[in-house]
This record gives sequence, C-alpha cells and structure tokens, in this order.
Amino acid sequence: MAKSLYLGMDEKSARRIGIREDQLISGKQTEMLRIERDFLTYSDGIPGKYSVSVSNIHDRLDVKYCLSGNGAKVPHWNALGLKVIKLGNVLKRMKDRGERVEEDETYQLLQVTYGGEVVEGELKDGSELSYSKLFRVKEWDVLLSNMGVGRGAVGIVPSFHNGRWVSNEYTILRASSKEEAIYYVTLLRTKEILADILAFGTGMNRGRIKWSDVSSIEVPEYNGNVYKKELRPVDFEDFWKAYSRITEIRGSQKAMLADRLKLEDEEAELRWLAHKPPE
Repeated sequence: MAKSLYLGMDEKSARRIGIREDQLISGKQTEMLRIERDFLTYSDGIPGKYSVSVSNIHDRLDVKYCLSGNGAKVPHWNALGLKVIKLGNVLKRMKDRGERVEEDETYQLLQVTYGGEVVEGELKDGSELSYSKLFRVKEWDVLLSNMGVGRGAVGIVPSFHNGRWVSNEYTILRASSKEEAIYYVTLLRTKEILADILAFGTGMNRGRIKWSDVSSIEVPEYNGNVYKKELRPVDFEDFWKAYSRITEIRGSQKAMLADRLKLEDEEAELRWLAHKPPE
C-alpha cells in the first residue's frame, strides 16, 4: 500500500489548503515515481514501509487505516520523559445527560466549529426536532463533534452556554480539572492527533468517528508542574465574561433602536415572516 497527497487532488482543493499549482504538478510526478518504484521493489520480494502486516487487514483494507502511523510520536514523548496515556483514561464520557424532548419546550442547540469554538446552533421547538432525546451540557465540558472532530471540531463549553443542548451527534466529555480540559482539547486539535483520529474514519456514514476509537489514541499526560503558567482557566473565564457583556450590550442597543424607530412591532414581524424563505 502507498499513501499519496497530490495524486487525485484537483487545483481548487490544492488552493484551499495552500498548495500552489507548480507544487501540485511536481508533487504528483514525485509521488507517481515513488509509488512505481516501491511497487517494483515490493514485487521483487523486498519488504519496506509499503508492506502491510496480515494482522492489519483483518477488519479493513483502506490505506489510511492499514498504514495509519498512529502513535508515531510516542518514542519522542518517551525520550522527553513524558508519561503516555490513552485519552479515554483522562477524558470521561458523560453518559447520563440525556433528557426526553418535550414538544412544548424550546431548545437552544449548540455546535462546534472546525476552529474549536462552541457556538449557538438552531433554536428549535421540541415538536420540530427529529430527536427523541437531547443532552444537556455544562460549562467546562469538552464537546466533541462525532462528524467533525477529524477537522478540529472539539472545544470547551463556555459559561454562557451552560445548560444548553446537543444531539447524539456530539460526545460530551469531562476532564479532571479546567487546566486538563484546556490541555487535552489543545492536543486534540493538533495535526498529529487529528491524523490519528482520521485514521479511524471509514469515509462512510458522513465520516462519523466513535469515541470508543478516539479514546484509544495515545497522548502525553498532563503535567501541572510544567504547564500551570501557560494553561490558565482564568484567561478563558475573563473572555467568556467579556463576550457575555458585549452580547448584552448589543441586545440592549438593538432593543432601544427597535423601540424608538418601530422596527420590530407586529407589522414588521408579519412582513418579515411573509418574506422569509420557507425552511
């Protein structure tokens, strides 16, 4: 088996990730020659990085899984004297947050961006939801998108979203401390760990990745003596307070202008609803 980056990539996709046209062309040529050379060497019975152990192909045959390279940095971490642990040992899944959806209740859903921000999603009445159960989050939860985690969609729930809701397309986790939440979320959003996560994705079912797989990924354990000065929860909490304050100011400014200028009276509401595209 052989991995490739450039072969099969079009110019538009290359531009999106910062690869110039000349890099794309030369990269394709280099990869093609390397894969041809490796195949001929393999055909001569010479083992190499392209050889796949039989034990790796019992369940799956896709290249990224069979040649995943997961745990490649473990020797480096060991050389630094760091203890290596599995994510499932330090981030605990919160399984008891589910509540039955009530038709006459309104639910503010949350989502996680690829940039790692937990933001408001749709505001839905229970009668509009296809889910029979939603899950309530708490501040400082680690929220992981089952569909988007491989692209960085994992973040920390801020205080102003405390008590809001996510569907079963999200996994709610909890670290032992605020500092550890910052540390492990930051690790989860690095290229090395994201590559480890993506190795589990099949490409089917919209790329959903299970926590049971992510929990087995190895990372250096948090060391408070080393990172205490850099990973400060108060920095997050100060930002959350400032964000809440500016949101409050925006709301009061809008209410003042709308009231004085009659911009959100019943007539305006009816016009907006009549012009609004159907959902």
